[in-house]
Amino acid sequence: MVLRHVLTESENGHLLMAIDWHIISENIPSLHTFTWHPHAISLGYLQDTSGLNKEFILQQGYVVVRRPTGGKAVIHDGDISIALYLPAELLPRRAKEAYAEMSDILREALFQLTELPLSRTTEDNYQNHEGCFSSSTGYEIGINGRKIAGIAVRKTRKGMLMHASIRMFPFTENAGMVFSPPEIMKGTSFKEHGKVFTPTQLHQIILEIISDIYKLTPQKWETDKDEILSIYRDKVKVDI
Repeated sequence: MVLRHVLTESENGHLLMAIDWHIISENIPSLHTFTWHPHAISLGYLQDTSGLNKEFILQQGYVVVRRPTGGKAVIHDGDISIALYLPAELLPRRAKEAYAEMSDILREALFQLTELPLSRTTEDNYQNHEGCFSSSTGYEIGINGRKIAGIAVRKTRKGMLMHASIRMFPFTENAGMVFSPPEIMKGTSFKEHGKVFTPTQLHQIILEIISDIYKLTPQKWETDKDEILSIYRDKVKVDI
């Protein structure tokens, strides 16, 4: 079985999420590693816009898009993101076990890159916040109790898609103003711990880990960006 993969750097959030909506529409093991330009906010696929400070978002020039995964709003400014899709036959049947397994793949990749003491985060009043990095679930990745990689998933009968936002640099001082009322960004970043790595390095190490665990053959994926964006434009678009 192949593992198709694509690295997309400094692209608009509409295209990035269109690629990931395309990934979950098919049943092929896939890895998409990407960075955002301009800075953006991605909403979970069931999240509405009522908790956003729309005036501030427009003033700051954020692009707002919808993910195919669940969870809370993620501010994409100074992060590296990944989308990993695995078919159901490769994963544990129970959703929580599949979530944990995919989270552990990312944690191992980040440990190999940084050798920092990474651990799972603990539940932190997650449902009462609009922002992903304002609180934590029990399956995300942190250092000394502070989230450094936020994770959102979506499980279908065919498989599971995991999104992760890996904080490379600290949030800007006013980042919490994207929410109404404002929220405190509780996470940390690899820069704060003296570690920096590139999207290419992260992409490669995750490819190696997944290929080894599931005996998959990496295959570079050449995406037709215009076609994918035209198909999924309505799914990724968010009106604020």
